[in-house]
Amino acid sequence: MTIAYINRIATAVPPNDVHAAFVQFAKSLLPDPSRSALFERMAKKSEIEHRFSFLSPAHSSGGPAIDRDSFYVRGNFPSTGARMQFFETHAPGLAEQAVDRLQLGADRALITHLLVTCCTGLSAPGLDLELVERCR
Repeated sequence: MTIAYINRIATAVPPNDVHAAFVQFAKSLLPDPSRSALFERMAKKSEIEHRFSFLSPAHSSGGPAIDRDSFYVRGNFPSTGARMQFFETHAPGLAEQAVDRLQLGADRALITHLLVTCCTGLSAPGLDLELVERCR
């Protein structure tokens, strides 16, 4: 049996911590006080302390948009296609940051496999191929 080893792991996150803004915005979408309280309780139980994004939070959670660029606007959220285009624009650079943090040096030429995990989006032909091209 072949034994696989993980030799290095690196991560990278977008620059804006939007968790508090996200929770406030989500609560503002629930006008029923009992549902809003239930959401807040669920958010606390999730124990998520940070949520990062390339979107900058809006100055006010009560305004029409959750972000300063009005990508997410009440009643007019972006389509899946628009969200995946945003992902395709920003994900490769972020993935490249993670690779740079591996400090591979000469070992870069020894890599035979690449595993990319992401729960945010996808693109075609794929983030993995974009990363191989960017990082050689």
